[in-house]
Amino acid sequence: MNKLTYTAVALATAAVVGGLMFATGSLNPFGLNESKREQIAQGQVLFGVRCASCHGKNLEGQPNWQTP
Repeated sequence: MNKLTYTAVALATAAVVGGLMFATGSLNPFGLNESKREQIAQGQVLFGVRCASCHGKNLEGQPNWQTP
């Protein structure tokens, strides 16, 4: 085999392994587990306390938000 073939095989293997890891959740940022659910709940509370006064409770923003 030549260098190009080895490179193609290595890239294909990396793509398959990466795809499997993403699909099974080990690299999937959307795979929710209990820890991520807790973080999301904490983020909702933090947003309500620190951010909602400017961004709006429902993320609607404020009119003329570019003006200080």
